Parts: sequence; C-alpha cells; structure tokens
Amino acid sequence: MWDDCGYFPETTINVLCLMSMVKLENDKVLRMHDQLRDLGREIVRQEDLENPKLRSRLWDGQEASDVFEECMITEKVQLLNLDVATCEHDKFAERSKLRYLQIDKAKLVVGDFKHRLLNLRWLRWRYSPLDFEATNFHMKKLVILDLRGSTIPENWKGWSQIKMASNLKVLDISFTQIRELPDEIRMLKKLEIIDAHYSELTGIRSLPTSIHTLGLGSCYYVEALPELPSSLQVLRVHLGRLHVTPNLANLVNLQELQCYQIPDKMKQIIFSDIVKLYKLHRLDVECSNIMTLPKEIDALSRLKFLSLEKCVKLQCILGLPPNLVRLNIRCGLSLEMLSALSNLKLLSELRLYECVKLTKIQGLGKLQSLTSLRIEKCIELIEIEGLGNLELLESLEIDQCIELKEIQGLGNLVSLASFYMGWCFNIAELDLLECSAHLASSEMSGYRHPENKPDRSNLNKLTKIEVVSCKNLNKIEGLHILVSLEYLNLSYCSSMVRMPNLSNLKMLRRLRL
Repeated sequence: MWDDCGYFPETTINVLCLMSMVKLENDKVLRMHDQLRDLGREIVRQEDLENPKLRSRLWDGQEASDVFEECMITEKVQLLNLDVATCEHDKFAERSKLRYLQIDKAKLVVGDFKHRLLNLRWLRWRYSPLDFEATNFHMKKLVILDLRGSTIPENWKGWSQIKMASNLKVLDISFTQIRELPDEIRMLKKLEIIDAHYSELTGIRSLPTSIHTLGLGSCYYVEALPELPSSLQVLRVHLGRLHVTPNLANLVNLQELQCYQIPDKMKQIIFSDIVKLYKLHRLDVECSNIMTLPKEIDALSRLKFLSLEKCVKLQCILGLPPNLVRLNIRCGLSLEMLSALSNLKLLSELRLYECVKLTKIQGLGKLQSLTSLRIEKCIELIEIEGLGNLELLESLEIDQCIELKEIQGLGNLVSLASFYMGWCFNIAELDLLECSAHLASSEMSGYRHPENKPDRSNLNKLTKIEVVSCKNLNKIEGLHILVSLEYLNLSYCSSMVRMPNLSNLKMLRRLRL
C-alpha cells in the first residue's frame, strides 16, 4: 500500500529500524513502540479536538461509527475503522481520499459506489456476508483485499466487481467456504499474494503469472493445482490429496517452500525437485515415510531455515546445508543419530522435539553462533555433549528428558539469560552460580534431588522463578537478596517445611504456593 502511494517503504522502513522506532522481526510483522503509536494518535487528535470527523484518521471503531451515523465521511479522512452492521454508499464523500477502510461483518446495502472510494488502497472486510448488492464497487486503486473468515463462495456476486481492481496485489481468503478460486482471479494481472490457509479450497484451475506467494497452509482438501508459474517465491501446500505430483523443479525463483503430508508415491520426485531449488532459503517438510534426507540437500547453500516435522521414520541425518541459521527437528520414533551439526557455524536456533530414540547430541559444542537451544520430549537422551562451549547461548530449555542425569557446562554459559528445566526427574546436579551475572529468568519443574540445590543469592537480574512439583525440595536459600524478583512459583513442592524470607522483595508482584 505504501509503495502504491509513493512513500518508498523499503528505504523508509530501513531508516526507521536504524532509529529504533520500528522493528521488522522474523515473522515479518512490523512493530512499533506503544509510546510512538500513542504519539501518532495524539498528533491526529490535535487536528481537531472537538470534531472527530475533521481528523485524518478514525481508528476507534465506536467513535468512527458515531461519525458515520451522524454525517458523511469527509474528504479529509484517510483511515477509517467502522463498527457498523450496514455500509451505505452515500455516507462517503465523492472523490474521497480514504486509503484504508475496515468494515468487518458489515453488509454493503444497495447503492451506486461510482466516484466513491476512488483512492482506497486497503479494504479489510473480514467475515463479510454472502449478500452483495452494491454496484460500481470497482476500487481500481485497491492493492490489498482482506476477506478472512467470510462466508462467500466461489460464485459470490462480489467477484465480478472485484475483478475490476486491476492494481490488486494481495488477496486474503483464509478461513472462508471457498472451494475453488473463481475464474476472475486470472484477470487480476498484478496479483502477487494469495493467502488461503485454513480454507476449504479443493482446487485451483489457473493463476495469474504475476503471483509470487501462494499460501495454502492447512488447506487439507486441495486435490488439484495448475501449472505453477516460475514467478513463485513462496509456496505453502498440503500434498496429501493431490492427484498429480506438482512440478517444483520449474520454480527457479522459489525462496520459501512448506510441503506438508508428502505421500509416499510423490516422495522421490518431490525431494529430487527440492535439491534443485538453489534460491531456497526456507524449507519446511512433513513426510512420514522418509527414512533419510537426500545427500544433495547440503548443496542448498542459501538455505537458512530448515524444519523437519512428523518425519516419524527418519533414522539419521548425516548432512545439512552449511549456512543454516535455524533448525527444527521433530522426528517421532526413529531418529537415532544426529551427527551433522558440527559444520553449522552460523546456526543460532536449534530445537529438537520428540526425538524419542536419540541418546546423544553430537557436535553441539561446535555451534559457536548458537543463542537458543530447546530440547523437548527426547525421553532416551542421556548426554548433551559440548554444552559448555556455547559461550553465546542466551536461552536454554530442557523439558521432559527423563533419562538425562546431568547437565554439564552450565557454569561456562556466560551469556545465558533464560534457563528452563522441566520434568527431568533424574537430574542430580546443577551449577548456575558462574552464569548468574546474566541470568534473568530461571524455571525448574519436577526437580526431585535436593542434595545439590542451586544457590540463587547472586542472581541480581533474576525476575522470575518457577520451581514446580519438586517434591523433595525442602528449602531455598538467598531469595531475600533477589531485589529484582517479580514472580515466584513454588507450587506442589510438598516437602517445603519453611517459607523463605521474602521481606526484601519490593518488586514481587505475584506469588504462587
């Protein structure tokens, strides 16, 4: 939208990020500080303190609706969030400058919208009703159309109007009843993004060649896809019900691929195509019948994010792309050997989940860039090798690793800021003292061995402590020195015979016993 309005968003957002005024995080959501948001709203309020209709933006749904009911939306308004049951054409000034309109659940009543909403770039019309009675609702400058959660089918009357939106680039039809994309989609020559996740979509007949993102995540019923255009950069799709194996090798510009429910009959073709996608930087795979990753996958030098989900027959991982930054492995019953970590010099996040036959994590100590490590439900894991070498590690979570008897090297984790240990029943020793200078959050659940209780008296930055279901723990010393402590949870510690001294904890806001 900003690009279409001539605001040069790429350059401007980079400048704002450098000034720490906004953040663009890994989930690609643009965030700003609450104070900056409030400042902007106050600037708008100052445009006219007494009369909201003379302000350029009306974001409060009730306030905007009051203005809408009382009078016409003037040319001055550029952003409008309405909370109304019906939306009438004569409430908008002709040649309106409105760029953003939110009318969730509203019904467009009979009326001619000609010369209205001519400058609209973004229409959020979530949960729109089946009935569509407006005429000349063309919105030729529309760039983003959000119909999430609507009851509209593929023969909805509104499609014939929307096809006139020749500048449309983003179409969100997620959580709708739409079973097939209407033919009008082909006429949107500038359409770049289709998001249909959690819809009941069963088939797509054709796509415009301009499309670069096709989001069919959690579309479990898709049975047919057209020839996918080489312009695609992002593809998210469930393959379980497809009748014909899609040609992925043609997607030479693909950067992000999420393939779920890969059937056994497609497995070999799909993976032989994947290893040819040299521009790929994110790969999410869900394939229950794969036993080993193809060796050629380590040639994907641009791959930064790799996730292996529900690969229950995967037995070993011998090679991985060398430039991975994030690795997520959820492999169920079969993975016994993971020896491909030592070459991942850039890896910063590692999650191992439900690798129930994994007994040892090899090569961990070589991950010099690792900042976050999560190990969950690896119930036969007995050793975490090389943990003490991870000097940049900031967050460590170990949960339900019931055979793990010790965690060596905690004292060397000088950057550790958050530590969680849950239901590791056989852990006998912990050493948190040497990493105490940075530790801000520590949680322990199911810690049954009281002989070597950690002394927390030096954890001056600690704000949160959870020690849950530690049935043999009878006391914790040094809590009265934790001047920053805000949250303390000692639930189900049945052997605690004496409450610790809490008199100095001026910051404590929540206590659970």
